[in-house]
Amino acid sequence: MLRKKLLVGALAALGLLGLALAQEGAKLYGQYCQACHQPTGLGVPGVFPSLKGLDQLAKEEKGRVYLIRVVLFGLQGPLKVGSATYNGVMPGFSQLSDAEVAALLNYVLSSFGNKNLKPITPEEVKTDIPHPSPLALGFWDGNHTQPTGVRPGPPGPGGQHPGSDRTG
Repeated sequence: MLRKKLLVGALAALGLLGLALAQEGAKLYGQYCQACHQPTGLGVPGVFPSLKGLDQLAKEEKGRVYLIRVVLFGLQGPLKVGSATYNGVMPGFSQLSDAEVAALLNYVLSSFGNKNLKPITPEEVKTDIPHPSPLALGFWDGNHTQPTGVRPGPPGPGGQHPGSDRTG
């Protein structure tokens, strides 16, 4: 009986933690992403791509690393999403903590019709920091995004990313 109560208590605590992380992710999305990708996550046709379908990218480790790098270091140049090509700049958000990057990505990957079954952890984000450029992954050949343009490179002088305490 005690074991069952402990299990129920642990599950409740995890549920509250999950809710708190989801709220943090939604707040971060509103602060950093919503202006371009819109409250619906559908973007602006021809200007900012939809975030719907990114859960497919997150199924593979290569795609998960790519998403982390995009959030941390941004994108620049042509980006093919479905049949549309976008040619713009997305700033990086290297000032976010590992936990914030994970919360933001988990919000996106579980919203807008996305159904990510394996949440991104702060440990995954931290592990990826030494390899900042999405170009290091080569071109993504999934159905959702195919980066083809120039990407921000490694950190600046002293190994520090602009505007953050991240080194890489």
